Amino acid sequence: MTVLNKHAPIKSKRVKRETQPEWFNVDIKNAIRNRDTHHQKKDWSQYKYWRNKTNSLIKLYKKDFFSKAVAENKDTTYIWKHIKNLGRQSEKSRMPTELIIDNQINDKQQDVVNKLNAYFANISETLKSSQNVEPHTDYEFNRLKNYIDILIPNDVIFRIPDMKLPDLISIIKTIDVTKATGLDGLSPKILKLSAEVVGPILLKLINISFQSGQFPDILKLAKLLPIHKGGADNDPSNYRPISILSVLSKVIEKHVTKHMFAFLNKYQVLHKSQSGFRKRYSCSTALINLVDRWLKSIDNGEVIGAIFFDLRKAFDVVDHELLLQKLSFYKFSNLSLNWVKSYLANRKQCIVERDISSLLQTVKSGVPQGSVLGPVLFLLFINDMPLFTSEVCVDVYADDTTMHAASKNYKTVENKLQVGANGFKNWCRTNKMYIHLQKTMQMTIGTRRNLTRTEQIKVYLDNDLIQTVNDQKLLGVIIDNSLSWDKQIDVVCLNITRRITLLKLLSKYIDKSNMIKYYNSYILPILDYGCMIWGRCTLANTNRLLKLQKRAARIILKADIMTPSQTMFNELQWLPFPARLQFHTCSMVYKALNDLAPDYIRDLFTKTSEAHTRNLRSVDNELLRVPNSKTTSFENSFTVSAAKQWNEIPFDIRTVSSLQSFKNALKTYLLKK
Repeated sequence: MTVLNKHAPIKSKRVKRETQPEWFNVDIKNAIRNRDTHHQKKDWSQYKYWRNKTNSLIKLYKKDFFSKAVAENKDTTYIWKHIKNLGRQSEKSRMPTELIIDNQINDKQQDVVNKLNAYFANISETLKSSQNVEPHTDYEFNRLKNYIDILIPNDVIFRIPDMKLPDLISIIKTIDVTKATGLDGLSPKILKLSAEVVGPILLKLINISFQSGQFPDILKLAKLLPIHKGGADNDPSNYRPISILSVLSKVIEKHVTKHMFAFLNKYQVLHKSQSGFRKRYSCSTALINLVDRWLKSIDNGEVIGAIFFDLRKAFDVVDHELLLQKLSFYKFSNLSLNWVKSYLANRKQCIVERDISSLLQTVKSGVPQGSVLGPVLFLLFINDMPLFTSEVCVDVYADDTTMHAASKNYKTVENKLQVGANGFKNWCRTNKMYIHLQKTMQMTIGTRRNLTRTEQIKVYLDNDLIQTVNDQKLLGVIIDNSLSWDKQIDVVCLNITRRITLLKLLSKYIDKSNMIKYYNSYILPILDYGCMIWGRCTLANTNRLLKLQKRAARIILKADIMTPSQTMFNELQWLPFPARLQFHTCSMVYKALNDLAPDYIRDLFTKTSEAHTRNLRSVDNELLRVPNSKTTSFENSFTVSAAKQWNEIPFDIRTVSSLQSFKNALKTYLLKK
C-alpha cells in the first residue's frame, strides 16, 4: 500500500455541493456563468445566446448521461433521482437516524453505527437470549456420517490445491472493477491493472497461506454495508449486513470455492433438494420443481399442506465449531480444515458512513455475506437438514426452506407436517439456528372446491401455532392457495407500469436504441422472472401483460394508437408474451435434455423413444411424451405445457448442437409463426 499511495494517491476534491448532478460538467458551468454575466449587464442578445447555449448543453449532456446509465444497467432508483433533478440534494444516508436496542433510543450518529455493528457481531448471543429456546443439545453426526459414507469413498480426501500463476491472472482479469473497495484501500481496478506485475509475488503469498493452513489476518477486515430489508428503520433486526471485503480475499476465495464445488459435484454431496448457489440451478428451476409437484397432487384430487420456514439471520449465526466438525465428515484434510478455521476466526468488522466509522468488532459466528466462500460453507452447514425431516418433502434454496405433504385426507397432511416440523425444529435446536415464528407460515393448497371442504390444518412449533395464510411470497413469486397467480400478476403489472412511466420520461433524453436497451434491461426481466411458473394464467391476465408490452412499444417507436401491435413487434423483433413464454419453456427443455439443468427438471420429461418399443413416427422425431391430465390445473403445469410446446417446434431446431444456436433458431421460428 505504501508503493500504491506513492504512485497513485487518493486525492480529495472540494465541491460546492455534497452531491452534484452527474450530467453537470465544466461546459455547462461556463455557459451558466456567461449567461448570468450578460444578464447582469443587460446585454440581451448575448444573454439569449448563452441561455439557449446553456439549455442545449444541458439537454445534450443529460442525453449522454441517461444513455450511459441505461447501457450500464444502473438501478431505476438512480435514474429516477436524476430525472427528478434530485442530484443537487444531499444523498440520503443509508444509516437510520436513531436505533432502538434493549428499549433504549440511540440517536447520536456515532452511537448508531457502534450499536448496529455490535448487534451484527454478537447476533448469535442476542438471538439466544431474546428467544426463549430450550438449551442446545448435542448434534447427532451419525446421519451425516452415513450419508457421506455412501457418497464419498473412504480413501478420498479434499485438499485445497496450490494456485498456479495462469489461474491467478485469470481470476484477477475477471474482477469487476465497479465493486466497492475494502478497508485496505486496494481497489479492484488497481489490482486488475497491475496483475501481470504483482501476480508472481501474490502467488507465492497465497500458496504460503494454503501450505501453512493460515489465512492472513489483514484480509479478515470487513467494511459493513447495512441493507434495510423493510419494516421499522430503527430496528436493527431489519438490516442485513453485507461485508465489503478486500479484493485480495475474494481472489483467494474464488480459487478455494472453485475446487470445493468441483469436489462436491464429483461425488454429488449436496442434497438434491438444495437449489441455492449451484450451477445449472436457479430460482426458476426450484419453483418449477415445487409447483409442478403441487399441481400433480391437485390432479390426483389431493390437498397440499405447505410450511414456509423463515430462519433468523441464518448466515450470521452459523456456529464455527460445528461447521468445522461437519467439514471433517465431508472428508476435508486437516490442513484444509485449519485453513477454513483460520479464515473464520478473528474476523473483524466496522461500519463506515461518510466521515463516521464505528469501532471494530470481532465476529463470533456466521459466514460473511458478500464473500465468495461464505455461500458454499453455508450450503455444507445446512446440507444435512433434509436428513432430519421425515414424512414430508423438503425444498431448500440457500436458507429458504419449504416443507409440504399431500393427501386426500387433510388429517393425514396435518400429521405428516407436524412430524416434519418437529424434525426441522430439532435440527435447528442442535445446530443453533433460530426459527422466526412470526414469519413462518402455513398454507393449504388445492382447488377452490377442495379448499372449501377442507378443515384448517394446524401445525405447531412447540406450543406455538404456525400462522395460516392464503398467499405467500417465495423466491420472489407470490403463491396463492389455489395457484391462480392473480396476485403475482398484479405485482408484475404494477412494477412494469412504473418502469414504463420512467421510460416515457426518459424518451425526451435518449434515442430509440437506448430505449430498446432500457426495455431489455429494466422491463423484460420483470416480465420474464418466474413466467414459466405463473405465465400460463387466465386470458384476461395475459391480455394485461400484452397491453403493457404494446404501450412500451408505442413509446419507443413514437407510434400512434392505430398502429397494429404486430407491426410494432415485428419492427422491434419482440415476441408477444405468450410466444416469449414458449421461448423460455422450450429453452428450459433443451437444457434439461442436454444436461444443462438440474436432474429434477430432466426427470420431468420422457422421450417417446424411451416410452415405446414400437417404431412410431414420434419415436424417430425424438418427441416427448405428454403426461395425461385430469384437471385444467395440471394441464397448465410446466411439465405438460413444456412437452406440448417442445413437440410443436421443428425437428431441426430441437436437435441443434448448442444452447445459443437453439435460442437463436427458436426466436427466429417464433417471430415468423
